[in-house]
Amino acid sequence: MDDKKAMIDNFGDMVNATERMSNPWKDTVWKLLKALVLTNLFWAVIVGLLVWFAYMAPNTSYQTQDFDGQLQTQSVGTEVVTDGS
Repeated sequence: MDDKKAMIDNFGDMVNATERMSNPWKDTVWKLLKALVLTNLFWAVIVGLLVWFAYMAPNTSYQTQDFDGQLQTQSVGTEVVTDGS
């Protein structure tokens, strides 16, 4: 009985030692995983903003005045590529 008890205690000590040795690696992996998720979210926001800026409708308004000929024109256009025309 004493021999089995000693073997079980030794095995438990080995398991505890293994967990203590792997804890720094586990902590490092979790920190790297958090950093990876945050950087991916950051780049997703940046790419999303770039796509939004690329496809948002430009405000094209023109205004001219000709004082000698008394000519005034004003036009506003919002045609973009994504209108489907």
